[in-house]
Amino acid sequence: MGCLEATFVKFWGMDLTPMGAPQKADMTSTAVPMASLVNVLSRQMERVVTDKTGLTGRYDLNLAWSRDDGGTAANDPASPSIVTALEEQLGLRLRAAKLPVETLVVDHVALPAGN
Repeated sequence: MGCLEATFVKFWGMDLTPMGAPQKADMTSTAVPMASLVNVLSRQMERVVTDKTGLTGRYDLNLAWSRDDGGTAANDPASPSIVTALEEQLGLRLRAAKLPVETLVVDHVALPAGN
């Protein structure tokens, strides 16, 4: 038997914050919908990122940040974290929060009975 329960997971909600023009970039993309940026950020942040910007168009993006996952750092050793880079360079703010998610809970597992 099993049931669905609501549990909470950590996630990032992305809001729009008006900022200046983008600066030097490590990641350059053209005609990117917000959904694609959210997917990239979810993989980079290793958490769910949700789009709360309300933006529906496609955007050219330039973004530079320092990786903190042990990989190669951005070209500039003084590069900001990805959270700071998103806000300063693209005007997007990531806010940490918890989001309820349905989770399947397995109460019991049994081997199939013989024929």
